[in-house]
Amino acid sequence: MDEQQYKVVRQLDEVMPRALRSQKAGVSFDVRVYFRENDDGYRWAEVAFLDRDADHAIIDHMPLVGDGVVSWFFGQIEQRGFRLAAQRERPD
Repeated sequence: MDEQQYKVVRQLDEVMPRALRSQKAGVSFDVRVYFRENDDGYRWAEVAFLDRDADHAIIDHMPLVGDGVVSWFFGQIEQRGFRLAAQRERPD
């Protein structure tokens, strides 16, 4: 794992518990994905976690650079999401 990936994983560990919404069958997150390209052809993506209770304000966003990094990132979300679902407090 390189330094950029390490930083993003740390951000995920901080933001996912804050952004989750417990549901009867698991948890959910509101996520927005941006794909960007500047005039020089430099491309990157950003993933933002949204706060449903604050008119979908962005809680945090993570820049992603490199081939395959978006799919890697969603794999990280998947691992943490299922773990958080198992640990959740079930709503009435």
